[in-house]
Amino acid sequence: LIVCFSWLAHASAVSLDGSWQYREGMSPATDTGVPVWLHTVGKNDPNWKTFDFPQPPALSGETPFVWLTTVVPDAKLRSPMLFFNTTEESFRVYLDDMMIYRYGNLTYKRFSYGSVWHLVPLPAWCGGHRLTFEMYSSHPQRLGKFDRMVLDESASQIRLLLGYDIPCIAALPIAILLCILVAVYSLRRKIQDSLYAFVELFLFLFSVWLFATSSMKEFLWNQPAFWRTLALMIAYTLPIVANLILHSVLEKEVRRWIRWIIAGYIVLWVIAVFGEAAGLGSLDGCLSALYIMLAVLQIPAFWLLWRSAQRGNAYSRSLLVAASGLPILGVYDGITGHFHILSWTTNLLPLGVVTFVFFILHLVNSDAERERHLMKQTATLALQVAVAEEKSEIDPLTKCFNRGKLNSALE
Repeated sequence: LIVCFSWLAHASAVSLDGSWQYREGMSPATDTGVPVWLHTVGKNDPNWKTFDFPQPPALSGETPFVWLTTVVPDAKLRSPMLFFNTTEESFRVYLDDMMIYRYGNLTYKRFSYGSVWHLVPLPAWCGGHRLTFEMYSSHPQRLGKFDRMVLDESASQIRLLLGYDIPCIAALPIAILLCILVAVYSLRRKIQDSLYAFVELFLFLFSVWLFATSSMKEFLWNQPAFWRTLALMIAYTLPIVANLILHSVLEKEVRRWIRWIIAGYIVLWVIAVFGEAAGLGSLDGCLSALYIMLAVLQIPAFWLLWRSAQRGNAYSRSLLVAASGLPILGVYDGITGHFHILSWTTNLLPLGVVTFVFFILHLVNSDAERERHLMKQTATLALQVAVAEEKSEIDPLTKCFNRGKLNSALE
């Protein structure tokens, strides 16, 4: 469904990939307030440098301002609309020398500009005209980057927006259902087990993260900085809780290695959260370290789980799919969406909740099977007690009550 929906959404899309130009710094303005640099682009000005979009430009990091420009392809669209996503950036969009869209104030903002999608309507005659972005970001690693950009008919862009949300829309009810299932089961059975507590916490946080990273949340409450901060804080917390689940499943003699892994994630969490509180923007700045740690630290964690499964640990065996699938999907999304090593952006981690289904079902079924076994043993013991009492009070030859029955009756 995701592949088909994405293909339909891109059927008439126009690619903006190719040769773009960029220039760092702030532009002086004319007497009428029009930036001077808008009139110098495309005129062999050596200050404008080329780069291949969608790869980001090679910025020096000396200024929080950058200009990006390209020529709109002549696609003969009836109602062209530009769709793109930005993170921690404010900007203005110009068509030739006319400003057609703006987001933010091109100045420092204490709680950032968040992660926002934009739909910018363009005139039907935009083909062949110059499209220019004046951008600002207090995060050097985010400046001049778009998570995705597509030019298409306005109706197709709406479908595309919904298509990007399909992984979150599909995964959110599954995560909520699993969380409710585990919570209700543990409460009804009065199970006080750290494993259940960590599983419930992970599923709850994962559900909130799914909503915070989707486009739906902006229809509920349009506060991109809040949702961005919430999503990042949960992103740093999820590996800690996930490894606490592994810690509860593994044998005691190997748990010390998982504790070292958890300690590494906790240190990163403290640096990111307290650095963000100090205004350093470390929630976004530490993301590279988070993806690297996921790629490195989860390998020994998975190996410990694999060895435990080989020794006959059924819980470890049922957790293998989730322990491998979630980190792989998370790292792959980081490669495409954060490091921009590939030319496309993916959002596959939400679908990782499916890898958790088998473990949850095994967890609930194992406890139910254990409870049925205990009930069967209890019934067997009760029968044995009843038979023993009968033998102690009835004579096996005459089938009459004996002295034991008389004594119990007198008592």
